[in-house]
Amino acid sequence: MKIILVYKKYGTLSYLGHLDFQHLWDRIIRISQLPLDYTEGFHPLMKMNLLQPLSVGMDGQHEFLHLTLKHTLDQNQIKKTLDPILPEGLSLIKVSETRWTAKQFHQHKKSVILECTLRNPMPVPHELVATPIIGVTVISPEKWRVEITNTSQEQTNFSRLLLTCAPSVDILTLKRVRLNYG
Repeated sequence: MKIILVYKKYGTLSYLGHLDFQHLWDRIIRISQLPLDYTEGFHPLMKMNLLQPLSVGMDGQHEFLHLTLKHTLDQNQIKKTLDPILPEGLSLIKVSETRWTAKQFHQHKKSVILECTLRNPMPVPHELVATPIIGVTVISPEKWRVEITNTSQEQTNFSRLLLTCAPSVDILTLKRVRLNYG
């Protein structure tokens, strides 16, 4: 059974690096005693994949963890098992079954929505407006919502793309609001 955990990462956990965050999920799954499937071979590993790593210091409001279980379990039971174990700064939004592998999820990533809080209010720079794959909605003079569409099959670092297209923007906080898969 392949499942997707949709979770929220915020607060002090946003300063945890990707590998440390992966180890945290590893420990949470072991403590929960969910029947996770393992790879074959001399050094078996959990079949677990964080689908799009967050940059250090970035909150994630709608993140995905792909797990493969040995047998079918009720999705509500999985959520009830994991909720009491999760540390502060990590909350589970929902659990859903999927037919896609982790690799297929990477290939079907459509877009990401980022929320930027600026150090100093400013108009949207021309470089951002001129980029066809980026759409900007101004929420307030110091807060923008940016949607970046993935036009290639490659894995794209969306926050780096945003900072490359608009180096003049002084971003105070950057939060990934949603990843869209199609």
